[in-house]
Amino acid sequence: MIHIVFEQSNVETLSKAIELDEALQGDIVEIKDDYAVGPIADIYETEGYQQRRDWWKELLEFTPYKEQLNIVDDKMAVHNLLKSLEENAGEEIWIWMGQNQHDVCSYYW
Repeated sequence: MIHIVFEQSNVETLSKAIELDEALQGDIVEIKDDYAVGPIADIYETEGYQQRRDWWKELLEFTPYKEQLNIVDDKMAVHNLLKSLEENAGEEIWIWMGQNQHDVCSYYW
């Protein structure tokens, strides 16, 4: 089982829930980008993805978060998820989301 969440705090909360119920045992994958803000046109193409990264880079340029841009690589997370599904056709993926724009937009992404 693979769990998908959209915030670091959800990783921690879900980890604690898994400790209480072994039936939930599985890997937790965090989708880090906030798809509720910024450009998303053609995001599945290289050019659209690069435009989004450039937008984040410009937005974060003079902030203490500038270095965090390189730790967000949702394309790699999705690649690894697809690889897991290809290797194990019976794999289950659970998507955990709240009723907020960050989680909902990430879900649709």
